[in-house]
Amino acid sequence: MDMDGVCPVCLNPWTPPPPGLRLENNTAFSGSGGMAALSATQAKIVSVLIKRPMMTREALLNFVYSGSDGGPEYADECLSVHLNHLRKKLKPLGFSVDNINHGMRGMALYVLRRLPELETQA
Repeated sequence: MDMDGVCPVCLNPWTPPPPGLRLENNTAFSGSGGMAALSATQAKIVSVLIKRPMMTREALLNFVYSGSDGGPEYADECLSVHLNHLRKKLKPLGFSVDNINHGMRGMALYVLRRLPELETQA
């Protein structure tokens, strides 16, 4: 079943963020001309969130560490560190990866969103 445009928790439709962020060779580019160099793991996270701007933590972990070894021993903590660094790099471009609590089933989702203009200037 195709899940694009559908919340993975409650299955309600949702709208992806506005366009303006693209990825090329581990570099994120904004529509306004900004750019940020990303690590391979950060680029992997951005690439999947551009295609599916809302994912559960478990789905993100499975995507990032889907290799035969299953990722590092502390994959959950490593993902948190990568997301923290990624937020700092995306903020000047006007984007963020937010952790939102979904009311249904108490599940946390990661959402790629465009920041309001005031946040990017702070």
